[in-house]
Amino acid sequence: MPVSVLSFTREFTMDLIYWVRHLGARLRLRRQVGLWYHPDYPVKVLGLSARSLGIHVDRAEVAMSSLIQKHILKASDLHSSPLVSIQDLERVHSQDYLESTSRPEVLSRIFGLEPSISFDVDQLLKAQRRAVGGTLACAQAVVAGKYRIAVNLGGGFHHAEPERGAGFCVYNDVAVAIAVLRSRGYDSPIAIIDLDYHQGNGNKVAFAGDSSVHTLSLHGSVWTQTSAICNQDVLLTSQMGDQDYLNLLKTHLERVQTDFKPALVFYIAGNDVLQGDPLGDSRLTVQGVASRDQYVLGWIDKMNAVAVITLAGGYGPEAWHCTENLLRYLLIRDRKVRFQEIAESISPVDLQMTSEELATSALPDELYQVSEEDLLGDLKPSPSPAKILDYYSAHGIEIALERYGLLNIIRAQGFSDFKLEVDPSDPARQLVRLIGNQKVLAEVVVQKQFLAPPKGSDLHSSLEFLTVEWLLLQNPEAQFTPEKPRLPNQEHPGLGIAEEMQELFVQACHRLKLDGVLSRPAHFHNALVASKNFSFLEASAQGRFLGMRDALSKFGLGQASEKVEKLLLQTSDGKPLPWIAAEQVLPVSRRLNRYFHSRPYRSAVRKHRAELLKLGPIVRD
Repeated sequence: MPVSVLSFTREFTMDLIYWVRHLGARLRLRRQVGLWYHPDYPVKVLGLSARSLGIHVDRAEVAMSSLIQKHILKASDLHSSPLVSIQDLERVHSQDYLESTSRPEVLSRIFGLEPSISFDVDQLLKAQRRAVGGTLACAQAVVAGKYRIAVNLGGGFHHAEPERGAGFCVYNDVAVAIAVLRSRGYDSPIAIIDLDYHQGNGNKVAFAGDSSVHTLSLHGSVWTQTSAICNQDVLLTSQMGDQDYLNLLKTHLERVQTDFKPALVFYIAGNDVLQGDPLGDSRLTVQGVASRDQYVLGWIDKMNAVAVITLAGGYGPEAWHCTENLLRYLLIRDRKVRFQEIAESISPVDLQMTSEELATSALPDELYQVSEEDLLGDLKPSPSPAKILDYYSAHGIEIALERYGLLNIIRAQGFSDFKLEVDPSDPARQLVRLIGNQKVLAEVVVQKQFLAPPKGSDLHSSLEFLTVEWLLLQNPEAQFTPEKPRLPNQEHPGLGIAEEMQELFVQACHRLKLDGVLSRPAHFHNALVASKNFSFLEASAQGRFLGMRDALSKFGLGQASEKVEKLLLQTSDGKPLPWIAAEQVLPVSRRLNRYFHSRPYRSAVRKHRAELLKLGPIVRD
C-alpha cells in the first residue's frame, strides 16, 4: 500500500476514535456526570493575597477551555450554579457571622489581603454564594438520581466553620448542602473525603457531634484540634510522594468502607498536594494526582455510592492539568485515561514490525489491511511464529514500553542501557526479559490459554486468556525497608510498575480479543495485592481466599503471607489452612464481567467464605 494511502487510513482511524470518544462524553454528560459552574466564580483579587503573591486562581477555567478545544466538552454542557439563599446559609452559619461577612476587614482577614487593597465586597460574596449554590445543586441532583457523579467546578470551602471563615472560605458549601439535604428528609450515611493539602477544619467542626457524617482529611497542615465522634485526621509527612500518599489513602479509605459504608460521598479534590504548589508541601506528580482521583472514584463505585466533587485548593501553574485529567477521566472512559489513549495511538504496524522489516522498510502488505474491526480497535493477530502471542514483535514491545512510559519510570530509578530479550519459540512459555545496567529488571512468561467455563455458569463456550505464568519486577539496586519489607521468595524490592504492567496486559486483551488476564498466584500476598482487580475464577477459591483474608486482617501484607507460608493460619482444631494456587482473573470481556457480577457467583462466594470462617480460623504463634 502506498504511504499516502497508509497516512490517509491512519488519519481516518484517529478521526473515528475522536468521534467515538466525543459520543462517549456526550452520553456520560446526559446519564452519569453533571457539571456546575458560573462565570461569577473567579475572584481575581485572590491573586493579590498576602499569603502567596501570584497564586493561580483560574485552573477550572483553563481546564474547561482545554477540554472545549479538544471537543470533549461544550460550554452548553455546564449547568449554571444558582445563588444559595441566605436561609440555607443560616442552616450552618449564625446570623451574626453572616452579617459580619459584609465588612471589608473580615473578608480581608479570610482572604489574606492587605488593608490597603480595595475590592468589591458584593462581588466577592456573590462568587462564594454561587459556589455554595453549585455544590448544593450537585448534591440535590445525585440524591434525586439524575446523575451518579456531579462536579462543582469551584467550591470545597472546607475552612469555613459555623462561626468563622478562613483560608479563602467565607461559607462552607459542603456543610450547607448536607444541612439542606437533611432538612428535606435525606437520612443516609454521608462521607466527606477531603484530600486538599490543608485540614478540613470547617467540616470537622460542623459535624463534630454528628455520627451520620464521617469526615476523613489527609493533610499536611493542621487547622483545628477539635474532637469529632466520626472523623479520621491523617497528617502527611513533609515532601510526601506519589506512592506513599496512595498507600496511606488506600488504608484509610478501607476503614471508611469497613466501618461506615456511605451512600453519598463529598469528594474535596484539592490539587495543592501537587509538587511545587505555593501553599503546599507535598511532592505528588500530575500522574500521582490522577491516580489518586481515579482510586477515589473506583472506591466510590465499589461503595455503590453517589458523589459530589468540589475542587478546593490548587494554586500552582500545573494544577489545571489535574483538574483536566479528572474531568477527562469522568467524561471519556472508566479505565486509566493515559493507557487507553496511548493504545489508540499505537498502530498494529508499530507493534508487529520486526527490526529487520524496520531496517529494510519491507513492510508486509497484510500489516496494512485495515478492516472495520481494526478501526474500532478490536484487532485480530496476524499469525507469525516469531512473535509473542503471535502478534507482538520485539521491536513492537520496545515501542510499547517506551510509549506507555514504563521505561521512563525505570530510568528515574537510575537504570539505562536497556536490552530486551524475547523468546516466543515455546507457545506455552513465551518469554520477555528486560535488562538494564546489565541486570535483570523485569521478566514475564505468557501464553494464550483456553479454559472451560466454570461449572454452573451460563457461559456456553471456552474462555481464552492471556495467562501470566511468571512475572518478575525487581530493582536489584534497592534495599528493603521496614515500610516495604521482604516478602516470601522475594530477592529484591519491586520496580513500582505493577499497576502499569497490569494495564499493558489489559490493553493486550482488548487488542487480541481475549476474555481476560489470568494468573495462578503462588503465594497469599500475590493474590492479596492483585485482589483489587482480580477475582478467582471458581467461586469456591474466591470464598476461601476472602475467608483467609478476613482471618489475617490485623496483619500487614508481609506478616500475613509469612503466617500462611509457615502454616500458622489454622482451624480452631489445629488443622493448617495452606495456600492453594488457583486461577485468579482480571476480566476484560463483557461476558466474563457479567459472570463475576452474576448473582450465582456472588452467592456462592459468600457461602464458601462463610464456610471457612465457621472453621474458626486463628493464627498460632
